[in-house]
Amino acid sequence: MVFASPYGKVRSAAVTDRILRIRADGGGTLCATSTNTTVALRPQIRFNYTPGTSCSSTPAGGQAVASVATGCGTVASSTLSVTGSTSASGLTYQWFSGPIGGPYLTPLGTATTQVVTGVTTSTGYVRATTCPSFPTAFFLPATITINTTPTVGVGASPVGPFCAGQTSTLTGTGATTYTWAPAAGLSATNTNPVTFTAGNTTTYTVTGTTSGCSSTATVTLNVNGTPVVNSVTATPNPICANGSSQLNVNASDPATASVTGYAFVATTGALDPMTGATDLGVSGDDSQSAITNIGFTFSYEAAPYTTFSANSNGSARLGAAVGAPFPGYDNTSAFLSSTLHPLWDDHSANSVSTVLIGTAPNRIRIINQDLNISFGNQGTMQIWLYEGSNVIEYRYAASTGIPGSSTIALAGANPANFISITPPSSSSTVARNNSVTGWPGASVVYRFTPPVSVLSATWSPSTYLDDPNITNPLASSVASTQAYTVTVSNGTCSAVGNVTITVNPAISGVTLTPVAPRYCAGLSVILTAAPIDGGGPFNYQWTDPNSNAAGTNATQVANIAGLWSVSITDACGGPAATNSVTVIEDPTL
Repeated sequence: MVFASPYGKVRSAAVTDRILRIRADGGGTLCATSTNTTVALRPQIRFNYTPGTSCSSTPAGGQAVASVATGCGTVASSTLSVTGSTSASGLTYQWFSGPIGGPYLTPLGTATTQVVTGVTTSTGYVRATTCPSFPTAFFLPATITINTTPTVGVGASPVGPFCAGQTSTLTGTGATTYTWAPAAGLSATNTNPVTFTAGNTTTYTVTGTTSGCSSTATVTLNVNGTPVVNSVTATPNPICANGSSQLNVNASDPATASVTGYAFVATTGALDPMTGATDLGVSGDDSQSAITNIGFTFSYEAAPYTTFSANSNGSARLGAAVGAPFPGYDNTSAFLSSTLHPLWDDHSANSVSTVLIGTAPNRIRIINQDLNISFGNQGTMQIWLYEGSNVIEYRYAASTGIPGSSTIALAGANPANFISITPPSSSSTVARNNSVTGWPGASVVYRFTPPVSVLSATWSPSTYLDDPNITNPLASSVASTQAYTVTVSNGTCSAVGNVTITVNPAISGVTLTPVAPRYCAGLSVILTAAPIDGGGPFNYQWTDPNSNAAGTNATQVANIAGLWSVSITDACGGPAATNSVTVIEDPTL
């Protein structure tokens, strides 16, 4: 409502917050404060009051709306309001609820808006608006739709456990659409069903969705360790007809291969003198070697490694660079994968060298680290890698070097798997000791022996073999080239390897080149002999045109005109093969 004065000299404001603001002198702008003013100097001032607009007909219809219109299982809270409503004094309101489509019989509140809470079923809401003496108007209803949260399930067929490479079908149930996680090992992530290909034991979560509502289910697929065939050999190969060859399969079993299963023992032993060692170019602070060949296949956690690297900080790594800086990764961070730490700390190097000793199949790769321990006194330690047994040893010389806060450990391909050593002789696969502060001791040897896996081997076919059910059968009296397949099993999963014994047929002839040799007088021509078939090594005997014995190599310098002959025998002991060619001398013009 608005107050006004017909006398002038008074200013008033619209009553918008139930406070009337008046200036007694009528000048300036309207009063902007909320302080009521009593005008004592103008008792004759008269105010005329004009009331605001009141409803005078049936209210106009409109639309009720909900601030939260959908929910999964429940709507915790939603505010109901209306659009297109009549604005006038004297109106009254009543909210009602009921099933969607009506009837709306349950009374709610009487305010212009309505808050509803804990809605668990789909519900409609209307607001009745009444102007006295006129019919009540109902706004078009608002709705809150409650969708059912799906009960999602998941199944696998077959259920496993699995061997590497085997498959299973995963099927989600109870929803309309599905997504899968993680993606590793699955044919897709947003279809149903999906195909699982066994690699590693994995727990999968499927999220099923219907009408915007989702829930999850999980399934764990267990994968057993599958043997790894590292090599399949035949020695010798090739062979002569009716000869013999020793077959051998080298395999390991990841099911028992984690470094945490290695046996640890502290013992004593001498360092290698490193005669004929190769310097790896590691010196000073924060230096590392190039990746270097081990010289044989070394199995670590059932995985084959053929290279290593070493650094000035008392570490080495199989198959990759160990890193030079300290702390490039330090004693408080995660290990690098497949790392060997005879005394890992911030050292500097006098030298790092390596040597391969012994003969196959019992060689040893030795890595010698001559360091300044924590930049103090000199100390030497060695890493020994044993061919065949795959044992690892750390060996220590005498030293007065005092480590600052070192680590002695083995770390697996998964760095969370480790063996941590506390001198003089304790080990842990759970707690890392990053505070080794004393030198292990002169002639101390820390030995780590991998677990022995019980693997069976079956060779097919069994032709020529003395026993097809051992890892190293002997093939005897082999008459012709023979291919073999060996299946290695740990009782649950298996892997296969292949090798072929090549049998050389008996030597059957000799080819001579050139086929029409000529030379100019005073010069010569080179003859070359090559056996047809046979098995090496081959022996050659040349005869010149005067029937004299000449060379014993595959090639022969011919400087006499006439018939040159060659006889070749092989390692198989069969009859010699011969051939001859006429050499022509051309006169000088």
